[in-house]
Amino acid sequence: MDPSDRDDTLAAENRDLRARLAEAEETLRAIRNGEVDALVVAGLGGDQVFTLRGADYAYRVLVEEMSEGALILTAQGVIFYANRRLAQMLKVPLQQVIGAGFERWVTAADQALFRALMNRTSPQTHHRMELTLRADDGTGVPCYLSVSSLQLGEVVGSFCLVATDLTEQKRSEAIVAAEELARLILDQTAEAIVVCDNDARIIRASEVAHTLCGENPLEQPFERVFPLQEANGAPFSLARFRNTGHRRRIETRLERQGAVFYLLVSVGPLVGSQGERLGSVVILTDITQRKAAEEQIEQLAFYDPLTRLPNRRLLLDRLHQAVATCTRTRRQGALLFIDLDNFKTLNDTLGHDIGDLLLQRVAQRLIDTVRTRDTVARLGGDEFVVMLEDLGTQPQEAAARVQVVGAKVLAALTQPFDLAGHHCHSTPSIGAALISEHPTTVDELLKRADLAMYQAKAAGRNTLRFFDPDMQAALEARTALESELREALRGGSFCSGTRRRWTVRAA
Repeated sequence: MDPSDRDDTLAAENRDLRARLAEAEETLRAIRNGEVDALVVAGLGGDQVFTLRGADYAYRVLVEEMSEGALILTAQGVIFYANRRLAQMLKVPLQQVIGAGFERWVTAADQALFRALMNRTSPQTHHRMELTLRADDGTGVPCYLSVSSLQLGEVVGSFCLVATDLTEQKRSEAIVAAEELARLILDQTAEAIVVCDNDARIIRASEVAHTLCGENPLEQPFERVFPLQEANGAPFSLARFRNTGHRRRIETRLERQGAVFYLLVSVGPLVGSQGERLGSVVILTDITQRKAAEEQIEQLAFYDPLTRLPNRRLLLDRLHQAVATCTRTRRQGALLFIDLDNFKTLNDTLGHDIGDLLLQRVAQRLIDTVRTRDTVARLGGDEFVVMLEDLGTQPQEAAARVQVVGAKVLAALTQPFDLAGHHCHSTPSIGAALISEHPTTVDELLKRADLAMYQAKAAGRNTLRFFDPDMQAALEARTALESELREALRGGSFCSGTRRRWTVRAA
């Protein structure tokens, strides 16, 4: 064939093909717009007529208005027909869906499953599966796919597919699963977790919170369900923390059915997705055992284990504060140093158990004698200290008040003691030193009260003596003399000698 003739033939075939494609596109457009009543398809077995109006028209409208995506696939997996909903699910124009291979939108993970489904030779004509389609914008579309075998006239091997979008269902399932997980976490935490709205009404609560309050707390005001008390005794109010933008913590106390719980309350804001304030999240941590441990440690560190009185360490701390207060306010205080007379004799004759019991009874009587704001401490052995504060501005007035307190202590401690069946008597020797506005050290005050106590013993015991500066000067002079004599003895400064002594008698 002449080359020019061949070129003319190819050009004619191309023009014919373009005309046929244009006609097919126009036919598809007319079908979608409902302008065609019937469609005649010519094939090897003869012409086939598809009615698009009449009885079939209602079905076509129904398919187009379905909320599911519907399509017809050829045996080769090419989309022969698709409704608008499928195009919306795939986020692609409908024109680009018709004639495309459906596997284009099946994710790689599901393609093998989809091919196996399409190649089944079982007599079953209806199959179902879940897979994920990949839309043109890259988002995944979870679908429930219903596949049915379809025969168009004498053309076999086609399929009708209905794809149900499971996006909202999956989202709801994810929300339910997240809520269930949150509930599991909420119920398995050791803390009581409570969620309140902006009116402080409880809308969520963990199992521990239910147990702690002893009732169903939902839809009830927080303060009614949890009547907490702060450290200062004031009622806890959630409203105080509601307007803060950060989490705050406070230790509280809760009385429930005769039991006392110490709770660390942590309050934080409940914020919505748009940043709006929805309420508060309250976490209540039971710190009762921790508080008991802290109190036990404090008892061991600052209190005498036998009498439960403040020990020397706590007394010195309070005495430092009292000296500073007296200096600042110019109000007088006093320190009483109390020693039990003949305690060693009782301890040795009746045993240490009876001696310990006497010390406990003496401690209780001292507490009952003084004011609650005064301090009663045990230094060790049979030595006790009473610290009095706020005794007036004048030393004479303070001394008079100390004299009254001393008389009460003497009267209380000279009363008989019934110690495990033993009828015992004991007397105290009391030394007193005033705490004035004039600066002095704590050690100096203790030494003064101790000196006054020994002066009381020297005066016959069972009495009260005030510290006397002259007594201290004499004691310091005697101490200095004894020190000089020891130095002289060590240095050999003494020499022996005799002195004649005459006795004159009257005639």
